[in-house]
Amino acid sequence: NVGVWHENDSIQFKTTAFYNSVHDYITRNPNTSSTSRTGAAYINIDQVEFYGVEAEFSYDRENWFVSGGGSIIRGVDTNNFFSTTGNLNTIPPDELFFTIGGRIKDQGISYGFKTRIISAQDNIVTGGRAASDAITLNDLYFNWVPEKNGYNGIEFRASIENVFDVQYQEYLSNDP
Repeated sequence: NVGVWHENDSIQFKTTAFYNSVHDYITRNPNTSSTSRTGAAYINIDQVEFYGVEAEFSYDRENWFVSGGGSIIRGVDTNNFFSTTGNLNTIPPDELFFTIGGRIKDQGISYGFKTRIISAQDNIVTGGRAASDAITLNDLYFNWVPEKNGYNGIEFRASIENVFDVQYQEYLSNDP
């Protein structure tokens, strides 16, 4: 088989850019909270714009692989309904992610290390969702898909998420 730099290797790239203009956008009212029942929980904003870019890459060799990517997404209240900044509370922070791993093909084993680098999100509406800190999360994983000795169709998966036990809360999550 013909590869990119070596026999049987492959490389992939994917990029997506987008722009959306939304009329009568429904969003959570930053002037109410789950503990306060005064005011409407959701409101309409006359005009918002969303735009961003996402990119991914991967390089795969017979016994190892590496992949990564990132996303930058923005959202703007074009009429400054909540504030003069035009920020929206529903936009995720910028993020980069990387994976490096290996495999033992004849044994059906793959393993690797994943990391996510998430920027702080402080482009927020005053009184709404709290800002988030920048974080880096690291995971290890191991997969075994035996195809011999009657184990065909069975998969074993194990992972250790958040290896360094970083205390965090995803920006758009309501749960710590």
